[in-house]
Amino acid sequence: MFVVDASIAMLDPAPASVAGLGDAPSASKRTYLDLAIDCAQAVLRSRIVSAPSDKQAVVFFNTREKRGVDDALNGAGGRDGVYVAQRMDVPSARRIQDLADLLGRRGRETFAREIGSAPEVRSIH
Repeated sequence: MFVVDASIAMLDPAPASVAGLGDAPSASKRTYLDLAIDCAQAVLRSRIVSAPSDKQAVVFFNTREKRGVDDALNGAGGRDGVYVAQRMDVPSARRIQDLADLLGRRGRETFAREIGSAPEVRSIH
């Protein structure tokens, strides 16, 4: 299960060295959130081949919107500040693409519109 911080601080650009660009002189346009989503996406890609029956989930916390895991209730039953983007299931190309849709400038716009960051950081208990 990937539990990803979606606080406003995660929307800051990551330094080139952290973003995997080495000491590139150009500033990285990738955010910390992009890096976290990219990591989850890479693991899902590798699991399709190495462990196709293993289940994974992707959950964001410190979000503006909330969504639980109950599809019958349109994702209702969620907790404030927690957004279940992908419930526990086997990896698939569709799930990988859904994460890819949250990367880059357009992905950040989609994320802001559909999920959003909470105005203040919350602890999850």
